[in-house]
Amino acid sequence: TILVDNMLIKGTAGGPDPSIELSLKDNVDYWVILDPISQRLYLNSTGRILDRDPPMSIQSIVVQVQCVNKKVGTIINHEVRIVVRDRNDNSPRFQQQRYHVAVNE
Repeated sequence: TILVDNMLIKGTAGGPDPSIELSLKDNVDYWVILDPISQRLYLNSTGRILDRDPPMSIQSIVVQVQCVNKKVGTIINHEVRIVVRDRNDNSPRFQQQRYHVAVNE
């Protein structure tokens, strides 16, 4: 799943004479994959589920994309925050099989 299609960072990270070098920092549990040449971020959910509900309880993922200008040597960190939205993906659970109530009109 693509999280960010193009980060629009000036410079090229690939080819024979790259002007920038991109890398990920603070990538806790490796949820994010960086393709530095296309400047794309992908969700790494292979073999696991990203869930806002317990026991995972992940509400957001924050990573730093570090950009090194290879010609000047400057470093800029770009914070990327991914907000995990809740989805009703749990079936209801009831304590009893049937309930009887009286409701006033």
